Amino acid sequence: MLSNNGTGAPAQALAASPSRADNTTKVGFVYLMPLVLFVVAPQLTLRMPLSWQLQEVDEYALANAASAAAQAASGYDYTITLLRGPAYLLALYLFLRHADTGFKILFQSLPYALLLGLALASALWSHYPEKVIINFGHMVGMMLVSIAAVRYFNARLSALYTWLALLNSPALLVSAAVCLTLPGLSIGFDGRWIGVLGNANSLAVAALCEIWLAMTVLQTSSHPKARLVRWALLPLSWLTLIGTGSKTSLLAALLLSGLIFTFAPLQNASTSKRVVRLAAILGLALLLVLWVLVLKPELLSYAGFLHALGRSTNLTGRTELWAVALELINQRPWFGWSFDSNLSVLKALHHVTSAAGQFHSGYLDLLVRSGVAGAFLTLALMAQVSLAAWRFRKTDYRAAVCYLALIAAVLLHNIAEASLARDTHPIWMLILLLYFDLIYRRVVQSSTTDTASHRTIPRQLEPSHRRPTRSHRHP
Repeated sequence: MLSNNGTGAPAQALAASPSRADNTTKVGFVYLMPLVLFVVAPQLTLRMPLSWQLQEVDEYALANAASAAAQAASGYDYTITLLRGPAYLLALYLFLRHADTGFKILFQSLPYALLLGLALASALWSHYPEKVIINFGHMVGMMLVSIAAVRYFNARLSALYTWLALLNSPALLVSAAVCLTLPGLSIGFDGRWIGVLGNANSLAVAALCEIWLAMTVLQTSSHPKARLVRWALLPLSWLTLIGTGSKTSLLAALLLSGLIFTFAPLQNASTSKRVVRLAAILGLALLLVLWVLVLKPELLSYAGFLHALGRSTNLTGRTELWAVALELINQRPWFGWSFDSNLSVLKALHHVTSAAGQFHSGYLDLLVRSGVAGAFLTLALMAQVSLAAWRFRKTDYRAAVCYLALIAAVLLHNIAEASLARDTHPIWMLILLLYFDLIYRRVVQSSTTDTASHRTIPRQLEPSHRRPTRSHRHP
């Protein structure tokens, strides 16, 4: 299914078919089950909208809407952990069945392995070490689930992302249906769609993931079933995303869509067509700048730009959270406050902003939780997967464009939301799937090359057992 770049290089041909280097040329559906359980688990524990939860908090909290919202959302749902536990155990068993390949993958993913070590060590300075152990289990489990999934699909990219799109779609479908038919029960007090995922931002993240999955399927598959993605899942995802009112997720979706639509068609384009397309894009950008300068100069100011986005000057309270985050980073700059879902932070702070479970900035949130060490390892992982995706363009150009578009969107999304290195976050799970898929290909290609080199003896090194022949010519 993966396209060839036409060079006929054997290494690329081997990279497109990892099964040649793996002892298991075909694995059963059991390798997909951990991923199915991981994705479906949150959908089996439908959470009531925040507007319903507010009725259950005490009257004192109701006097402050921000505190009430935080109190309602601060509880941890152990049902999801119980549902995902079997998925992690099954993935661990499958990992140990092929431990040789599994540990090769682990050695290639050094930034993530060191991040796991840092997360486990953070239990030593956390006020809630049991929570650190739970989150560490999620981080290991997500790695094992990803490895099992990429082994099952065995380089069939469109099949992997078609499955993910279909598994993720029920929550969006039910949420959209409930919001359209029962708006009083499924739309928050601020008018944003909440659906059945508990809050608007969670629903927006699910829609953002579905948009990328659908677009990746369209770019990597020519199967007739891809029409289902084009005509059903993609419009449903955009409708839901717009309904949530999440500006950050909307900008991230627009960015990845623009990058894919701009660069994916350039795979077989001539140099002149590429120049024309890029010139047209630059021309449109110039027209947009002129339109702003002439007709909308107020957008050039900070307040005017935020007003156009529907944001206040403090970014709906984010700047206050960022100030608190900077204070916390200054207190523990190197290794952070631990991987305990900011519970140690909540204990250390004693005002309304302390009720936030995240700091609405993936970079600040990462520095608070893991310090400079964890931020460096996470960014090293992102750099590693970006470089691997860039190299992957020689094997499958369109898939590489989709990968790089997602990475760019995630980096943008984490300016105002937090998903980097957050346990069980859907966006982080997508990054890990990309990460271990690309590493799996490299490991398999290396194993195949080594096997071929051992089986093939260079002709110039072959021992010669023939007697030297005399020339029959006479002087």
